[in-house]
Amino acid sequence: MRAIYVVICGVAVSCVVSASARAERVLVLPVSVDETNANDAVAAANALRAAIAKSADVVDPENVRLVFQNKVHPAGKAIDGYKARVEEAERALASLEQEKSLEILEGVIRELSADPDFTSEKQVLLERWRQKLAARLMGLAGSKETGRAETPYGKRARGVLLDALRTNPKLAPSHDEFPPRFFVAIDGARDELHKLGTGGLNVDSTPRGATVLVEGRNVGTTPLLLGNDVLARGSYRMWLEAGDVTTPARVVQVGARTTPVVVDMTLEGALWVQGAGLHPFLGTAVDERTVAKVGRWFDVGTVVLVGATSGDQGSWLWTAIVHVANEKVVRHGSTQLSAAGRVDDAAATLAGFVLRNETGGISNRPLPALVLPEPVSPEERALTAAGIRRADDFPWLIVVSVATGALLVAGGVVGAVLLTPKDGTLLVNAEDLP
Repeated sequence: MRAIYVVICGVAVSCVVSASARAERVLVLPVSVDETNANDAVAAANALRAAIAKSADVVDPENVRLVFQNKVHPAGKAIDGYKARVEEAERALASLEQEKSLEILEGVIRELSADPDFTSEKQVLLERWRQKLAARLMGLAGSKETGRAETPYGKRARGVLLDALRTNPKLAPSHDEFPPRFFVAIDGARDELHKLGTGGLNVDSTPRGATVLVEGRNVGTTPLLLGNDVLARGSYRMWLEAGDVTTPARVVQVGARTTPVVVDMTLEGALWVQGAGLHPFLGTAVDERTVAKVGRWFDVGTVVLVGATSGDQGSWLWTAIVHVANEKVVRHGSTQLSAAGRVDDAAATLAGFVLRNETGGISNRPLPALVLPEPVSPEERALTAAGIRRADDFPWLIVVSVATGALLVAGGVVGAVLLTPKDGTLLVNAEDLP
């Protein structure tokens, strides 16, 4: 068994290439900053995967695509399938198979109520079919049912209407469509709903300004605080919309106390299903935290991002290596595409940089503005809060010697900062700050 030491994440990672040992697990993701370079990013990611596959356990892009698809649009049932089953219920009713018709309709409502890929369109149909089911149950109850739940069918109808009102308290059925006793049942369900009590919901998101939908109803934008008199207690499906991104529906429980919900749309909006990679969402950057979260989904130690840029100096491929555990960029580099634009050749150069830190043909060009921006360190925040600028912000650095006075040094030398607190203590390193 032969051990090969691969430099990834700034440390020597022992990758044993044999049938009995598992190589370093790596996730390679293309990054699309704009549509013009999206195809090159995908091609570069595919070529880079092939180039490093002998030295690392590279996650299959189809697996990535499936996971992203489930995160963005969880597998639900097609709306046409629900409609077809409702038509089947109508045919059963026309054939006087009343119980069969009820069974089908109740099954559709039950499944639609739990559909993970819930949408506003499905909510409209769910509300309509609940009303239809309640009216049909009351019709089967006959003259003994006045709408006050006197019969088993009437009690079932009230339960259906209670669910409809909880998701839409402003439900206002048409008097032309339903008989008077149906509205008696509606009033009884409203009274019962009132007895359940209400609760609040506090929704925030990153970035803010997303539209909040509860059971398909637009209830406002984030940050949003719904008071304790808005929602009846119980479970609700809620999702957010911003730009062309809709988050998956999630179930929230509303109780006596206000329920807090925070949605990371920066992460959910960054998932690029078509490329099985990432892209910036509404002007927010693809940062280390977002990349590391995605890496943890696949149980990898390293995420390698690959992208393409173009400008006056030609076209370039770039890569960045992110260490998942500490959410840090280890290194990044770019290589220029030849006039022929051979992505495979450029990807081979990137592979040498990723695996062995080979810098031949690698440039330190900055990454696109919305990819892995430089994080602000605690020291920088402390300096900013104190109103102090770093020495490298000035055209030259002034180093003060305690013994001899002032010495002026030209050229922007970095390495010391003069801080003179009120107590006269001399601090020369930003790291000494609390």
